[in-house]
Amino acid sequence: MEQSNESKHLSRSDVQQKIESNIIDRVSGRFSRDFGITINRDQNNELKLMERGKIKVDFIGVDGDGKTVLGEIFVRQGKFLPAQRHKIASDVLKLITYSKLYREKEFRLFIIIGCGRDDGSADNSVFKDLDDSNSWLSEAIKVWNIKLIQEPLTDEEFNDLEAAVSNQKKGTRN
Repeated sequence: MEQSNESKHLSRSDVQQKIESNIIDRVSGRFSRDFGITINRDQNNELKLMERGKIKVDFIGVDGDGKTVLGEIFVRQGKFLPAQRHKIASDVLKLITYSKLYREKEFRLFIIIGCGRDDGSADNSVFKDLDDSNSWLSEAIKVWNIKLIQEPLTDEEFNDLEAAVSNQKKGTRN
């Protein structure tokens, strides 16, 4: 069965990308005050891995000491699923690989977890699982000195994400 031009696939990540962009804006403002970091929103964020290929990160910046800032954002609500753990593990591997290939530079590595609500009423188990658990992934984040930051979602972001997740489960509509 062919989809019409008006069919829309509901598993697109537009909602997550918009929330990630909002989080970059909020955290960037805080970084510039608290950490002396400026995030470059105009950059492509695609980095060469020597001659072997490329990676793309969610944000790039520079801190007050001239260190390059690389970061990934993960937006989620509800239970932390195995596939999501693998996605974060892949992000960790990406960040540490790039920082080790270019050892002559100093890097600050970040993973921002967008979860929970501003009022703290929603589940933030994703962040707690990475920050407090004895899992290998939690340990890797600590050993590689990756700064883990929790960024609560606004009510609107939380509701939009909830609707998007529900739609993703449904697939497509005609």
